[in-house]
Amino acid sequence: MPNNSHSEPANNENHSVELTTPRLKLRKFRATDAEAMFRNWANDDEVTRNLTWRTHADVSETQGVIDNWLNGYAYPRFYLWAIELDGELIGSIGCAQPDLNLGEIKFGYALSRAYWGHGYMTEALTAVINHLFALGYNRITANHYLENPASGRVMEKCGLRFEGIIRDGGKDGYGNYRDAKQYAILKKDLLDV
Repeated sequence: MPNNSHSEPANNENHSVELTTPRLKLRKFRATDAEAMFRNWANDDEVTRNLTWRTHADVSETQGVIDNWLNGYAYPRFYLWAIELDGELIGSIGCAQPDLNLGEIKFGYALSRAYWGHGYMTEALTAVINHLFALGYNRITANHYLENPASGRVMEKCGLRFEGIIRDGGKDGYGNYRDAKQYAILKKDLLDV
């Protein structure tokens, strides 16, 4: 039974469990995912311009990131999923900055440009939101840079509500401060639908 309090999730197990949706599998990253991640989105300036990290120069850089993530799975509140469609790695979705006192956590995601506009990120994010609420989180937040309104549409489709603009609320991979829109969903918002 999930812990519905505003404190720590139910137990100290790692909660990056495999999630499935009608079209997608969300799973832990594997060491063998570097080539697909590099090819599908980490090397694409159009994808990374709205992320907090720079475009990867080569697959060894991607491999280093994945190796670091693999170490993260040893921690109970490390939430990171590879998004797979028909066996192809097409993106990632993860959460950070858990505030156990408020029962709050923030998510971020990246998706291969070849798969934009097909509802895949909405589908993946919905599964992650439901999973986090089942673990006992109360508030799930996200930001997107003002220049990326498509990300805001994904958030709204998943039930997040616009809360305001945070001036210099993010920093891109090149160190530039960027204004960001903040969205959030509360567990009780699901009951209001």
